[in-house]
Amino acid sequence: MPFDKRSLVIPDGTRFEEHTIVAPADIVLGNHTRVEFGLRTEARIFGGENVRVTGAVSSGAELRFDNFSAVTGDVEAKGNVFLGERTRVEGKLVVGGDLDVGDDVAITKGFEAKGWINIRSPVPIVMYLFLYLMELLRMGRSEEVDKILKDLEDAREQIQIGEKFLYLPDRSSLGLQHSTIHGNFFVGKDCRILGNYNVKGNATVGPGSKVYGALRAQGTVKLLGAAEVQGTLETLGKIVIGEGCRVLGNVRALEVEMFPSSVVDGKIVAPNGVKFTTRESIAMDEKMERYEAGMVDNIVDLLG
Repeated sequence: MPFDKRSLVIPDGTRFEEHTIVAPADIVLGNHTRVEFGLRTEARIFGGENVRVTGAVSSGAELRFDNFSAVTGDVEAKGNVFLGERTRVEGKLVVGGDLDVGDDVAITKGFEAKGWINIRSPVPIVMYLFLYLMELLRMGRSEEVDKILKDLEDAREQIQIGEKFLYLPDRSSLGLQHSTIHGNFFVGKDCRILGNYNVKGNATVGPGSKVYGALRAQGTVKLLGAAEVQGTLETLGKIVIGEGCRVLGNVRALEVEMFPSSVVDGKIVAPNGVKFTTRESIAMDEKMERYEAGMVDNIVDLLG
């Protein structure tokens, strides 16, 4: 799916183990996020500013954590590693490539690096640029200042994310007991997800995936193709429970739509009612939408 900074995205085949999230793709953590699991992937790991990870972190490629981040366990990467200023690693750091660290980085149990080691000291450069720009402004050379700022913006390093990725939106948290997602929630196929989730947007659980905990959202919730939620399923809007899906808990929503083959092992509370649907009725609804939008020429095409 396309990259969306407002959605928690969990790619196909991701597994939440007892203490570790195992993902088959890049892992990207937004700014000010909290993860109460370790992380493991054969791809890359990127963390924004002020990220907190409780557990060990293992990357089969490149690893980057921005300023003021912290990891409570060991960190291992087969590729290059960048740690922003004042980042803390409470375990041991093992680097298969080059190590690049900012000012005042602390690694409690030491480190090993097979490549080059570079320690940055960015403050003098920042101060020099600030004084230089102030002097240009004093001399009335604002056009030159604008050009320098544009060049700095253009030179800023861009990280290209792969087609598959796990992404946690800014200021969100993943925990065994409580998880808060400031945006939408999307789980791919055949995933195993632990925890109770409070989602500020829409939520979708893909085919064959299981959520071991409650799922509460503010928007539309969809369970697809034999997905399962082992806990309360609740939203302020609509819940759609697809073919062969199971909810082992109570369901609360404004309205509920479900297939005859889906199972709810609990109470259903829906002030606007419960609607049972089939593939045929969904196909007809889609045709009606196209007809109303002028995409179907006549009623014969609609019925056909």
